[in-house]
Amino acid sequence: MNKNILCAFCLAISSFLLIAQNDKGYNIGFKFDNITDKTLYIVGYYGNDYYLLDSAKVKKNKITFKSNENHLPTGFYQLANKKGDTYLEFIVEKSRYFTISTALKNPYFNAIINNSEENQIFFEYMKHQITNDGTLDPFVDNLLSMSGNTLLGVYLKTTRYKFEAPSFDEIKGEEAKSLRQYLYFKDHFFDNIDFSDPRILRMPIDYGVGYFFTEIVIKNVDSLRKETENFIHFTSQNQEVKNYFLRELYFIFHNGDPTFDIMLVYLYDNYCPGGECDWLEELLQRRFTRDYKRKSMLIPGKKVPFLEAVDIHGKKHSTENIPNKYIILWFWDPDCEDCLEQTPVLNDFYIVYKEMYDVEVFAVSITEDVERWDHFVQENHLEWVNVSYGMGDPNYSFVDYFDLLTTPAIYLIDKDHIIIERMFSLDDLHSFFEE
Repeated sequence: MNKNILCAFCLAISSFLLIAQNDKGYNIGFKFDNITDKTLYIVGYYGNDYYLLDSAKVKKNKITFKSNENHLPTGFYQLANKKGDTYLEFIVEKSRYFTISTALKNPYFNAIINNSEENQIFFEYMKHQITNDGTLDPFVDNLLSMSGNTLLGVYLKTTRYKFEAPSFDEIKGEEAKSLRQYLYFKDHFFDNIDFSDPRILRMPIDYGVGYFFTEIVIKNVDSLRKETENFIHFTSQNQEVKNYFLRELYFIFHNGDPTFDIMLVYLYDNYCPGGECDWLEELLQRRFTRDYKRKSMLIPGKKVPFLEAVDIHGKKHSTENIPNKYIILWFWDPDCEDCLEQTPVLNDFYIVYKEMYDVEVFAVSITEDVERWDHFVQENHLEWVNVSYGMGDPNYSFVDYFDLLTTPAIYLIDKDHIIIERMFSLDDLHSFFEE
């Protein structure tokens, strides 16, 4: 980009920063040559979602979106057709009364923009990105330095720089160096995002929140709770931003991974006062409340009722009568491939460590196929407590109480029926006994 254009950008940015426009109402017009769509739509960004803001008929290649009362929030928008095809993107900040005339082909390169200097600058940026295949270079750095706290400036700051941890060459030992890099990366992951600015919600950006909590944060209760508390603190300077990201955390922790169940309980206990989660839609609030009631009974530290079910000989067995220090609850199904693979693995552990760890296994087959269940038990010499739904109803519905959406499912409880851990890999079994 040459110096003259840079200077022109400086003047344009300076001028539109000083212009104060009325937020109430808008009148935005577009003109395309030879347009065939009958109706076009303004589509807005809201976090990771889109929403339809307005629609207008095409009349003689012109489309006008207008309102005297409705508010048009500052943000990025798309002009799209009914199929969802995007004609172009534009921004709304200082001006809500402007026109853009252009061609269907290469609209950013053929545009004539009136009364929207921010879009003149934005279109120059889009032209550069298209011409350079999205390559980031000094042009964008210069534009960022000139844009300040404008909408485009905040967008560029958020997306321009890809965060990388320092090399920490001064630290000796690869393990220590890797740990320091990890901690630095984790602690600075959101440095380029200003969570106090609600405009970030109306930009096409990837906040990386899902990646952070599923891939970066160590999946144990202490780490998850600490990082969740820190993240909510980041977002708490603006209530709209906080509410949006509380909703995002709900979806992240409600992904079916039982590791996150305790965090769903945490969110509900701390951010749904009186059972009202005002940052969720009514339908989601009801679902969250229902799930909370179930999941809050199944997190470590909670006590479960004793389990009673029937073995192949019609004899009742109860966890209440198991004298061991620990009990492994193993819910499985002989028709489940994972169960057929993992049950013998658990049996190998049981044979070797039953006495050492003072542990018993209470294995419940939730299938009605008694013959297949008993055949597998006999074939694999399973000497622990074997009971089955097929031999009679248990003393309560284990499937409902333990939320058994899939099998196998595992719980480790102590002699008082307090949950120590749940839904973990068999590879981690030793760690619970060796702490």
